[in-house]
Amino acid sequence: MAAVTNGIAWNDSYGTALHQSAQSGKPILVSVSSRGCGWCRQLERTTFRDPRVVELLNTQTVPLKIDANDPAHESLVEALGLQAVPTLAAITPDGRIVANQAGYLDARKFLHWIRPVVGPTR
Repeated sequence: MAAVTNGIAWNDSYGTALHQSAQSGKPILVSVSSRGCGWCRQLERTTFRDPRVVELLNTQTVPLKIDANDPAHESLVEALGLQAVPTLAAITPDGRIVANQAGYLDARKFLHWIRPVVGPTR
């Protein structure tokens, strides 16, 4: 199920996101956070409100937001080798993790980090 936060149509199920990714050919952008995480809230308040980031995530990726402590995503969190939150990851339509970044990124750094995964932005 997708929930719109800050204009981003986030999925909350890895299975659904993987299916959408396979259908569309777009990579999954995973945002892993946890309650009480100050840097996670900062990411939501700044980076994920930047219009360039919102557009890129909605048009060039399948956005997925999960809680690091949600048992439903335990295997994904383990596969990501989660060391800290927030963690951002990019997963190809065939399920390969191709980028993994722990810690907060401002919009400029986020766009620089994601560019190799999604290709040039407009």
